[in-house]
Amino acid sequence: MKIYLDAELESRTRRRLAQGVSSLGPEALRRGLESRDELDRSKPVGPLAMAPGALYSDTSDLTIDQVCDRVVAEIRKKSNAFGS
Repeated sequence: MKIYLDAELESRTRRRLAQGVSSLGPEALRRGLESRDELDRSKPVGPLAMAPGALYSDTSDLTIDQVCDRVVAEIRKKSNAFGS
């Protein structure tokens, strides 16, 4: 099963700040994430892109537990569709 987890830049910035592991301020951290995103999307080999057939999930407003619950629910749904 392929699942593509995504989140808005502002949400990812807030999460990273809340982790307390960066010495960067909010704006510098945001710019760093934005720059990394651009690099990841434009790599000539293995660029960041949603795989064909992947389930897209925007996690911007979800907690880690809610993300896990959503992923587990999708896996269970898929398993039930195949009679497992």
